[in-house]
Amino acid sequence: MAALEPWAGLLDGIFAVTHPEQFQSSRTLFDRMRQSGGAAGEAASTWPFSFNSVQVLLNRSSLRHRDPNTMPGWFDMLVTLGTYGQTGILEMGTLGVSVPYDSGTVVLLTSRLIQHGVPRVVGDRICYAMFMVEAVFRRYGMKTKGFVNIRDVLR
Repeated sequence: MAALEPWAGLLDGIFAVTHPEQFQSSRTLFDRMRQSGGAAGEAASTWPFSFNSVQVLLNRSSLRHRDPNTMPGWFDMLVTLGTYGQTGILEMGTLGVSVPYDSGTVVLLTSRLIQHGVPRVVGDRICYAMFMVEAVFRRYGMKTKGFVNIRDVLR
């Protein structure tokens, strides 16, 4: 996570421009967490991203899958870094496409709806998968909803 901290502002900027409503909802959540004090408030004060959860994957391939614990219509952000050069591919089976997934790539997708996976690469790869956990929003009295018209995604 420390490696991404200098880039947190850039990643949040991408998120704010591409999905302003979801970004603003996240900022409101973190404001409420900070105001609540305690361990959650302290964590929210130092957390570098607008997404409330991050999973770190190191040198992993993954079969095509969907992430059932994210909310339909919410966007997740994948950031891939490493020494594997220009050999990465991100497969999005739901959309019927495979796209370059080189080191330094940032992808926003609705991972509950879009089947996605990555094959092995030669070299080292780290992926930061950032997403929202709905229960955290509920814990701070925020109603949740999807931020994307699902029909637009599946066209």
